[in-house]
Amino acid sequence: MNLSEIVDLACTGDLTQVRTLRCGECGGSLRIEYVEEQVAGAVYVECLDCKQRTGSRRLNSAPLWVGEFGKRVETTEIQNRGTG
Repeated sequence: MNLSEIVDLACTGDLTQVRTLRCGECGGSLRIEYVEEQVAGAVYVECLDCKQRTGSRRLNSAPLWVGEFGKRVETTEIQNRGTG
């Protein structure tokens, strides 16, 4: 899965899907961030190991995981915390 596909899943996926995301290039953990902007929000993804980054698509509302994990998460933190 490339970073563009990962961003799409981070925007639309449920908590289980987001917590299992890994970098498609190196398999590393990801930092996923939701940023609220004036008109719409956006999701950004960065690999913590190989430092690949991609910007996002515009969203009218926050992704589902924001309510559970906050606006900025790392997939290793989510995996360690679990979803209940």
